[in-house]
Amino acid sequence: MSHELRTPLNAISGFSQLLYLKNSTLPHSKGIEYAKEIDQAATHLLGLIDQLLDMSQLQSRKLNLQKVALNLSVWFHELLPTLKQLSSDKEHTLICQLSEPLFSIDVDPQKLTQILYNLVSNAIKFTPSKGLITISISQTQQKTLFTVSDNGIGIEASHIDSIFEPFSQIESSYKKNYSGIGLGLPISRELVELHGGQLTYTPLKKWACFSLFIPHCPILKLG
Repeated sequence: MSHELRTPLNAISGFSQLLYLKNSTLPHSKGIEYAKEIDQAATHLLGLIDQLLDMSQLQSRKLNLQKVALNLSVWFHELLPTLKQLSSDKEHTLICQLSEPLFSIDVDPQKLTQILYNLVSNAIKFTPSKGLITISISQTQQKTLFTVSDNGIGIEASHIDSIFEPFSQIESSYKKNYSGIGLGLPISRELVELHGGQLTYTPLKKWACFSLFIPHCPILKLG
């Protein structure tokens, strides 16, 4: 089924890219803008399909981790330009706090990237323009702690339990203002728990904060 959905969407995305990239040197025209919007819509739908597949695999226990010893410093600095690009669209300030030196940990790099990307994307979505988003990574001998916090709209205490439920958005009014199908956080929590860790939400004064820890053993100290 995913193949049947992906094939036409990939064609739509590919041909729309050809339209606006081939004509990118021409004077501004509505046609180029329309082609870009078509490509963005197709890419968005492909992302939703990926989320549905991930949730299906997680619920059926068919998703396996591909763990390697990951150099956290190198991994994060390679991911950082993408995160900065995401936050630049709404002119957010992105602050990164990394404790040094960081140890390498035994994780699935692709899944760890997906988790952090989901958390930062959520922070960006629910934070007004020119807001503040902070990413921090710290370690002990037993675990690595990641936190993503923002000064956005926050989450009321009565809704905290529901944010990790699949296909759940905390209020009907939010559904009108923010896109998504409510799978980013549930998938992230499942992936963290597959690593033996835990993902939690903590409301702070004027801040919303998601924290996750991943236990590791053994730890390899980087020189």
